[in-house]
Amino acid sequence: MRHSNKREPGASLNRFLEFGLILSFSFSAAAQARFLLRPELKYSQDVTLYQRSLTESDLRFLSEAEFPVNNQEVMEVLDLTDSSSLNMSAWLAERVKVMTDSKQKLGDGAVRVLRSPATWNTEPSADFIAAYAQSRSQVMMSNIGATIYQFGKRTGQVFSLLVNGVGWISIESPRAGVVRIGDGYFAPLKPQWGAETLSRRIARIFRLETLFHEARHSDGRGSHVGFSHVICPKGHTYQGQFACDSMNNGAYRVGALLTQQFKESCTNCSVEEKELLDFLYLDSRSRVLNLEQAQETSLCDYLGAWGAGASYCEKKDPLLKPYFVDPQPEVAP
Repeated sequence: MRHSNKREPGASLNRFLEFGLILSFSFSAAAQARFLLRPELKYSQDVTLYQRSLTESDLRFLSEAEFPVNNQEVMEVLDLTDSSSLNMSAWLAERVKVMTDSKQKLGDGAVRVLRSPATWNTEPSADFIAAYAQSRSQVMMSNIGATIYQFGKRTGQVFSLLVNGVGWISIESPRAGVVRIGDGYFAPLKPQWGAETLSRRIARIFRLETLFHEARHSDGRGSHVGFSHVICPKGHTYQGQFACDSMNNGAYRVGALLTQQFKESCTNCSVEEKELLDFLYLDSRSRVLNLEQAQETSLCDYLGAWGAGASYCEKKDPLLKPYFVDPQPEVAP
């Protein structure tokens, strides 16, 4: 333990998080058996019954999906033996374990120090603080478990978090799996991305893509712990925002691949739904700054008509080489 004159973590942690990582229904017996293999997701008492029911329906929807099982890109990026919905559901469950609502406290006694490893003694630099302060993206969901772990690593402490109705959760790895709902995650469905309507199916896939994105933040070690985002460069659709990845197996590519799996398995999607899935896929994929990719002319034209995703269709910098980082999560000393 640090000496008693050590600052309380709440205020600093709240500041860090401002800068940082950001109903049931009937189904077949076979689908039910597959769904029950998924470990139970725990919820804060502040997450409403409706939000829990909608999330469980989303996860059942994922478990019932008939994904292509030999998608090599998915298998490589997620390190899976096949790309079935069963494997992808299990992958998600390992990384997203507790869902809290936006009222989740990070001060007022909700965060406490478990221990102070001697090897963790680096404070966040001024450059780090300034970089995160530039982020202006709307937060749909944030992986606060990974963020608290990163904060602890930078300040030389291991924390635990009190989640209402769940209890104290030790944050000894980015794999703690605590995600916090943002303001827009369960917002009423509204037309987006140029569409006249937004179907329930597309909204469900968008939420699942967000969960897979946040799940990737539960991975990583060393300088890549939490798979942190980088600022998008000048000329990018999201230039100046902390909304891009520099590695090829980061959160945006994971989300893009989940969307791709749904599009390839959706035999009864409307033309508009498939176009929206194309847009979601390319919007996420365009944020991977050094990804070698074929530029589909028709999809580039489609994005251009909406004035979005143009960076996907630009020539890539030849000095940017594709690279993967180790996704295995570290554990605090």
